Amino acid sequence: MLIEQLIIQKTIPDEEIIRKIIFKKHLNLIIDNTPNKKTTTGNNVGKSTTIKIINLCLGAKSVKEIYTDKDTKSENKKIKHFLQSNKVQAKLIILDSKINKRYILKRDLFTNGHCYLNDEVLSSNDFNKELNQIFFHIKMNIPSFRQLISKFVRTSTETEEKMLRFIPHGKNIAYEAVYSTLFNFSDQDIIAKKNNIQEHLSYCKKNVEAMELNPSI
Repeated sequence: MLIEQLIIQKTIPDEEIIRKIIFKKHLNLIIDNTPNKKTTTGNNVGKSTTIKIINLCLGAKSVKEIYTDKDTKSENKKIKHFLQSNKVQAKLIILDSKINKRYILKRDLFTNGHCYLNDEVLSSNDFNKELNQIFFHIKMNIPSFRQLISKFVRTSTETEEKMLRFIPHGKNIAYEAVYSTLFNFSDQDIIAKKNNIQEHLSYCKKNVEAMELNPSI
């Protein structure tokens, strides 16, 4: 699967392209183009923001990441207002080179925005299920698309440091499903059945523990 273009555009009052990035078939780098002076740096050229927007087009939940500082929890009011008032939208065009088929993934970059697959509005859950089939050919949605794609999209130094256990609050059962899928250890039916059995076993254990604590239940 190849990323061909990332387009960021205003939708209100009229459509207007803010930024258009065309990707090459091989390695793509976003680099600092500032002058070689001690007083200038490569900060704020859009490297991290580009990755975050791509991640949003791939089903990440929170648009707030674009304008919220993770450490201080403060918001950049100017960016937030711009995204809201202009109803900014990101469009990611990807190509499945094996079957020569393109997909257009769109994401509204404002609160209560929508996800679109080839101009069809989908709920967040349905959007990620469709992406799971497109990227990984998984129909059962076990493991989930976000669990799998998180291995390939790193948006912070915190996730970069977690090479093996990279899923936020991920349990062993989730990692087993992810790595079984990525390394093709088991077929999807077996992975799904094992996942369901383990979830049911965990549910039974909790009920047993609750009954032992309170026999009157």
